[in-house]
Amino acid sequence: MVIFRFVGGLGIGGSSVLGPMYIAEMAPSRWRGRLVGLFQINIVVGVLLACVSNACISLLHFGVTEWRCSLQRRPNPQCFS
Repeated sequence: MVIFRFVGGLGIGGSSVLGPMYIAEMAPSRWRGRLVGLFQINIVVGVLLACVSNACISLLHFGVTEWRCSLQRRPNPQCFS
């Protein structure tokens, strides 16, 4: 599991650098700053929603199985897109 977390971290790190760079290269100059800023805001909102979701799960007092509920909530949005 540690290896997969390391590989996932490399992927997230690469996308956090390459995503805004690609957006900045492909966007017209008058939209460039807004689109890169929107990318960063989307990342922050996603992290905020993850923290709120985990806080709501912790309020349910599942005890030892709380981490399982947190992991089960991750793939749900991808299933509907």
